[in-house]
Amino acid sequence: MLAKQTKKIDHWSLLAGIGIIIVGFYIFINPLASLRLLTIFIGTLVLGMGVYHLLLNHQVARDNHQNRGWLIFNAILDILIGSLLILSNGFSFYLVALLFSVWFISNTISVLKKIISVNLHSNQPFNVVLLIGALLGIGVGILFLINPLLANLAAVISIVCYCLVAGVKFIIHAFKKGL
Repeated sequence: MLAKQTKKIDHWSLLAGIGIIIVGFYIFINPLASLRLLTIFIGTLVLGMGVYHLLLNHQVARDNHQNRGWLIFNAILDILIGSLLILSNGFSFYLVALLFSVWFISNTISVLKKIISVNLHSNQPFNVVLLIGALLGIGVGILFLINPLLANLAAVISIVCYCLVAGVKFIIHAFKKGL
């Protein structure tokens, strides 16, 4: 006799999915406020790390076999950058654009290096398309460096798309749980 199977819903995944989708729509509706909140969050983390390293520099330096002077310098730099992120609207706008641009360029260069190292001796047309795409990606990253507004717009769109896809994924997971 087959046991009766009941479909159970994973309520936490369902709530997480709905919440992430709501956050995605909020970011889409209020992109500047969202960027500001993001920089305050990052600034708080960086400031906290700086204070932590400054207060516990002796123990951290001993545990990680680092020079205390360098650790104190990094801690003070973290505190300054964290404070700037929290307190300055203009700085945070440019810093998000700079970070997104550098991230975009470094990832594209990583892909380009992989394409060159793996497919150096291959003459397939698909490899040429990947190479052209990687070179265009580096160009887009440089364009983001030149135009911070465009970089911030791309960052917001990326975050919104990620939230929507992740939210749908959580909702699907919620209903697949008992299947």
